[in-house]
Amino acid sequence: MIIDSAALPSVQRGRRGTVVFIDDDALGVAKQLEEMKFPEGYGKLRLAWNEFKESFIVIQVKDDGSEHIVTAAKQADGRLIDRVRRITHPSYNFAQELEEIDAQADKERDWLFSQRVGDLAERLAHSVRKDIQAKNRIFLPDGISER
Repeated sequence: MIIDSAALPSVQRGRRGTVVFIDDDALGVAKQLEEMKFPEGYGKLRLAWNEFKESFIVIQVKDDGSEHIVTAAKQADGRLIDRVRRITHPSYNFAQELEEIDAQADKERDWLFSQRVGDLAERLAHSVRKDIQAKNRIFLPDGISER
């Protein structure tokens, strides 16, 4: 369901027949998206509501009528506008952003693994040392004496 910018909050009927209330925030975001200027042939951005996922979707409507999804968000507010500006900037690199997200996910997964396994690994090491009756020893090189 495409959200058109309007002066007052409105109520629209969705695809499934449900009534959807469009508040001032969503209308403001829709208006800001429509006012964004892009090079010739790029088209315009529109805000839509996805009833099935219950999220807002920013859609690029090109001059030839084709539509492309730009991004989606649970809330239509200033953060969505900031994200769209960042995405539509010429210096934006989607592949680099994906690599950063993957690196962050790997870092978090490694940290969780170390938190779960760390204590067990220490207990296992202690048990093995106890079983083989290992003693902690330090070997000092020549010239250094024990006190």
